[in-house]
Amino acid sequence: NGLEFTRIFAAPQAVKELEDALRLDPGLALASFELAELYGRAGDTSRSYELLLKAGQNLGRLPRYEGMRWQVDMATLEADETKLNHALTSLVVTFPRDTAARNELALRLSIGNNAKNAVTLVHEGLVYDPDDASLLNQMVYATAMAGDAAAMRKASDHYIEAYPSDMNALDTRGEAFYILGDYAEALKAFHDLLRLKPDFGDYSSFPKIALLLAEQGFYDAALEE
Repeated sequence: NGLEFTRIFAAPQAVKELEDALRLDPGLALASFELAELYGRAGDTSRSYELLLKAGQNLGRLPRYEGMRWQVDMATLEADETKLNHALTSLVVTFPRDTAARNELALRLSIGNNAKNAVTLVHEGLVYDPDDASLLNQMVYATAMAGDAAAMRKASDHYIEAYPSDMNALDTRGEAFYILGDYAEALKAFHDLLRLKPDFGDYSSFPKIALLLAEQGFYDAALEE
């Protein structure tokens, strides 16, 4: 029951059922692991780490995917960058359609000055799932961080065409142009977004426009935003 509640994102019910399962069988590694994930998402890293350690005592009882994900979660909580990159790479190789892991690894590659490999990684994911919104979004950022303006524009156009009602596509476009240092195009994207949805991201477009204006010395206009 706990796993079923987890799948439908009913966290409180899932926690209750999984805690009950652990009371009946303290060595149930899958229950410990799933609870660790739930507590981790809720921001309780201490309880999450405690449960991961408990799951690790019976790692052989975890299914293969959860066992590999356990390695990722442990490396994350231990802040071991090398171990985390290795664990994510192994997970993506073994489960190539794990989009969340692929995106996480791509982002880490991009911010680690390895954006070209991030582009390749996302491209490989799009072969499996060509219309996946999160991968299309990640491709825009990866190409921008690789410094490839033409590829970024192409990726952004593709994302917007595939999801014309997804306002995040315009927000990503603005941020990607900012990464590339093209402030005019970044401002255009954010203004286009404001015309369609002024309250997007809790009105986050306004401070982004203000930042762009301030960086160009237009302080009065920035203050107005």
